[in-house]
Amino acid sequence: MIEMKEKICMVGAGNGGFAVGADLALAGYRVTIYEDEAFAGNIKELFETKTITLTGASRNGDAKLYKVTTDLQDAISDVDVIICSMPAFAQELTARKLAKVVKPGQIVFLCPGATGGALVYGKVFHEEGVKDVRICEVQTLPYSTRKAGPTASHTKILVKSLYFAAFPAKDTDSCYEVIKPMFPALTKVQNVMETMLNNGNIVSHAPIMVLNAGRIGPNNTTYLHYKDGINPEVSYVLDAINEECMQLCRAFGLKETTNADRHFITGYTDALGKTSYESYHSSYSFMLAKGPTTLNYRYLTEDAPYSMVPLSSLAAQLGLKTPLMDAVANLGGALMQTNYWETGRTVEDLGLAGMTLEEMKDFLENGYKD
Repeated sequence: MIEMKEKICMVGAGNGGFAVGADLALAGYRVTIYEDEAFAGNIKELFETKTITLTGASRNGDAKLYKVTTDLQDAISDVDVIICSMPAFAQELTARKLAKVVKPGQIVFLCPGATGGALVYGKVFHEEGVKDVRICEVQTLPYSTRKAGPTASHTKILVKSLYFAAFPAKDTDSCYEVIKPMFPALTKVQNVMETMLNNGNIVSHAPIMVLNAGRIGPNNTTYLHYKDGINPEVSYVLDAINEECMQLCRAFGLKETTNADRHFITGYTDALGKTSYESYHSSYSFMLAKGPTTLNYRYLTEDAPYSMVPLSSLAAQLGLKTPLMDAVANLGGALMQTNYWETGRTVEDLGLAGMTLEEMKDFLENGYKD
């Protein structure tokens, strides 16, 4: 008999929500899955079975859920931890919905935080007057995962190191004590700036889409995103974009990590590579990853406006140059006939507008003053 642990609400029933929810249920947590009414049709079978079959690198088995619902207030009414797993573009809207029903003492854990998710939640909660609710995040999902059916999930890789921090950072230790038993791979880092700058999607998604735009289409169904999309020359661009991220790490006094080393640290590769090309092409998981058959895909439409734009915006405020991230945001927007500088996430959305570097450092550590 598995001992019942904290009560969890999984907000979001996509690939990440299925895997995280099922894995924690198999670990003995009482898990509720909430999905927005607009997307309820995507999980109609789950409402009936309340069971997810999980296979792969994580725990395996039929995970029995406590509840599956579209009522957010009911979903989180008596839980200890609210785990949010959703695209970056849905984070602000979800934060505003949660702000109306979240209770003092609860922890909101972004899994993953993407690029600045915890800061977005912090800003929204501050604006909505939410008090005594802790916010924390990791830089990536605990697994490489995809749904394997209407009520099934398969995990390919178990991430070896999940960079973890709270906003504000003064809450990191107390949040870590609660979240660490759920995800043993948690590694505390300095603050959420370090988690957001180590979001691997910054390098691995939108730049490759832009550089391969001519070959991405419905007739090219054999295209593999990393194997076909990255040659040595493309990898030079990826490494240069990672260097733009690292200049932000240096500004904030954070640890610098190359793109190849990050793959090794997280477990996507077995050996350290000198370049992104060597790293991607030594990974079984990367090499088998299918590419999209349309440019209207989250690798571009999420990661250009919600990774490139916020980091470019942040760098500009600090007087730093990010010409390659700027180019990806501009070209990606042109490809989709959208101005990502208008629709994307900026320092205003992160609550950092107008701050000096020292003010940002204090803010990351201590949060809002009132």
